[in-house]
Amino acid sequence: MTFDKAERPQWDETFDLVLRQILPKLAPESSIDPDQELRSLGLDSLKTVELLLGLETAYGTTLFDELDYQNFATPRSLWTFVAPQIELDAESR
Repeated sequence: MTFDKAERPQWDETFDLVLRQILPKLAPESSIDPDQELRSLGLDSLKTVELLLGLETAYGTTLFDELDYQNFATPRSLWTFVAPQIELDAESR
């Protein structure tokens, strides 16, 4: 789940699905720009909590002790933060 910053991140279908379920302005058929501001896609404080809970439920993990809004700036920044925890959880199972 690693990627070069210039490349498109290779997130999985689960991440893609959760983003599409939570972000009201993300068209179902469109590709997700990894550097698009999530706030421009409708992410507000309530949706941030929904996104966090959606990711935790989808991956069966606890991702954060505290919300750091920098992690929710773009799909790329969120995936960069989420992916290592998912990998760590997968290795411990």
